[in-house]
Amino acid sequence: MKCMNRFISASFAIVFLMALAVIPIQAIASEKIMTEQSGRFKVLGPFTHRNLAIYLVKGKDVIRKTKFVTLEQALKDGKVTVGETGNVSSLVISSMYDEEYVFIQAGDIVKGGKQDRTLSTDLIVPPGGKKMPLQSFCVESGRWQARGAEKVDKFSMSSNQVASRDLRVASRYRKSQQEVWDNAADLQEKLSSNVGKSVRSPVSSSSLELTLGNKDVRKHAQDYVDALRGIIKDRKHIIGFVFAINGQLNTAEVYGSEDLFRQLWSKMLRTAAVEAFAELKKGKHFKTPSTKAAAAFLEYPRESKVQRDRINDWLTSITHEGKDKVIFESLFSEEHALVHVTTMRMDEKDRRKLRSRQPRQSLEQNELQNVPQERRRRR
Repeated sequence: MKCMNRFISASFAIVFLMALAVIPIQAIASEKIMTEQSGRFKVLGPFTHRNLAIYLVKGKDVIRKTKFVTLEQALKDGKVTVGETGNVSSLVISSMYDEEYVFIQAGDIVKGGKQDRTLSTDLIVPPGGKKMPLQSFCVESGRWQARGAEKVDKFSMSSNQVASRDLRVASRYRKSQQEVWDNAADLQEKLSSNVGKSVRSPVSSSSLELTLGNKDVRKHAQDYVDALRGIIKDRKHIIGFVFAINGQLNTAEVYGSEDLFRQLWSKMLRTAAVEAFAELKKGKHFKTPSTKAAAAFLEYPRESKVQRDRINDWLTSITHEGKDKVIFESLFSEEHALVHVTTMRMDEKDRRKLRSRQPRQSLEQNELQNVPQERRRRR
């Protein structure tokens, strides 16, 4: 019996020592998270999973008085309606909120209508706003009627965003419907290749929204989300993030308030996860960019072309186009503060497109390009 007690005591001692041995390892791992300064922001990271690296942006709220609700939440609550107009490049939105402002982020997808759409600019809808215009691009081609039981004149909630840098460049900067279609199809092909079978929906094979809802796509994206979503849990004053895929800095999203960031975190992380899975090169490894490089990515170009566009009475868009990145600022007039800033990498492929084509299409050109082929022939 004494021998048995000694054996049990020794076993507990071994387990206790093993547990102690784990602690320094965890501490060492946490020390790999670096902090760098970028203007008024601090950047923490990297937090990595497979080919995706996330860097958190820490800063102070500049939006202090206004309560924002995301488009996804507003549609879920039945407090806004998004409808067709007969103009394929423009939708309308109305709000039934008494106090809250609705924040729409460029790249948000709305589902249904005559074709699924992505919204091409940030937008703010004030309380009680009625039939305000929304600029849009189709992320589905060939359909121009109701799909199943969906309403043909209105749109329902989507929890998705356009999930590739090329799509974001095509819709927000290049403003080309054809490039949106081409890049949506390219994303579908990449996802199908990495899943190992087609992820296009038999209901509408061109619908990016239905592809993003594919169970295999969601399963693989969820693997990234589960690994990374908790990185903000015990951290305060996080107002945005930068992400890199395959060793290249991709996009940064920074918000004017921590509350707005936290409302959008799950959606934006899932968007980055889908893109990372689509770009996954099996068997290949890439060097993760440093936190210092991620912080520098947030800095404004020393030389840039600046364009200012008034979107509506509540929001002005300011674009800074540099050699290797483009920055979109959304200025909220009520508090005269930036509610959202997006930074996107621009590479040589983007520059070649800019040199070979007209810089930006007019809305009239986009509208004609957006019309299904059979309707164009009747014009």
